[in-house]
Amino acid sequence: MSRHNCALCDLSTELALGANADLHRTVNVILVHALRLLGVHAADVLICDGGTQAIKYVGGLGFKAPAFESSSAHAALASQVVREGQIVRYADLRRLNNVWASSRELMAEGFVAYLGVPLVASGKLVGVLEFFQRESFNPNGEWSNVMADIAERAGNAVSNALVLRQLHLTSNQLTGAYDALIDGWALALELRDFEPQGHAKRVTEMTMEFAHIMGVGAADLVNVRRGAMLHDVGKMGVPDSVLLKNDTLTDAEWEIMRRHPVIAYEQLSKIEALQPAVVIPYLHHEKWDGTGYPCKLAGEQIPFVARLFAVVDVWDSLLSDRPYRKGWPPDRVRGYIREQGGKHFDPKLADIFVRLLENDETLRKNSMNGRTMPRAYDEISFRV
Repeated sequence: MSRHNCALCDLSTELALGANADLHRTVNVILVHALRLLGVHAADVLICDGGTQAIKYVGGLGFKAPAFESSSAHAALASQVVREGQIVRYADLRRLNNVWASSRELMAEGFVAYLGVPLVASGKLVGVLEFFQRESFNPNGEWSNVMADIAERAGNAVSNALVLRQLHLTSNQLTGAYDALIDGWALALELRDFEPQGHAKRVTEMTMEFAHIMGVGAADLVNVRRGAMLHDVGKMGVPDSVLLKNDTLTDAEWEIMRRHPVIAYEQLSKIEALQPAVVIPYLHHEKWDGTGYPCKLAGEQIPFVARLFAVVDVWDSLLSDRPYRKGWPPDRVRGYIREQGGKHFDPKLADIFVRLLENDETLRKNSMNGRTMPRAYDEISFRV
């Protein structure tokens, strides 16, 4: 196997290993190998919009100044490659008075020779690979073969990177749509007046902060946020006569009210993207001693994030005014949470939460009535 073949294998291997890399990293790999194998002074890659044939600079190596990224020379040179769909070569750019005179960047670089190569994948033009030389050169057949091999690999790699980027964009758009829908549901619940204004947002922010402190990873925090925002979505299925009642609920009415976590589960588990977030709406009314609902789970049978959220939810709920009672002062709520450790709440989480609230150096202002929530608590090193 020739030296060039070995080097091309290295290029293929590196592109394969970086198959999930972004477009700019992929292009950089291509350019590094192209300059080394072909001995050209500079090279760059531009991507092409198949519909409009517009081109966009992605990256380059070997240029003296970054100004060449936006040079008008691309419009005159690479656009010709796109229009014709074949290699464009100029042995002496100085003879192209119109291009040379209109591109001060091209002149400043001192380029003499140019080669523009279409990048093709599955029969479609995806971009242009440009080579620039500051002196005349006459490549031989071996050089041309190596260049063609690089262009073939580059076309496939750039195409894959563009597809991956589009998938990421689509995924981000779907994620944004889901989160907007979730926020809308939370607002709709508050507009029914059964929850104090801003309750869902406050408990979500505090739960995210508390979960982060307790070591919940970034990927899981996405589902923690969604679950917290939707923790009472099941109450959409509770009649107003029960939900908005200002007096004590009867036993029969309590049975109806206690169905709201099940309703939430039935609503959310049908949506694939929200299935990982169901645990909070479904199980945040379970209690450490097994007397909660709807499943009467006890202790560590209750998922960690549901135990964590339960503490935050009760904290905010007891602070807030309700039609049937006034909100409690913070010191009373702290005392209640501490006292309910081992009964309603996971005792470790209840203790940590109260200690965080009482540690003035680590508290930050929450969004309502001077409530506070910790930003950090380095003194607590264990994880539940």
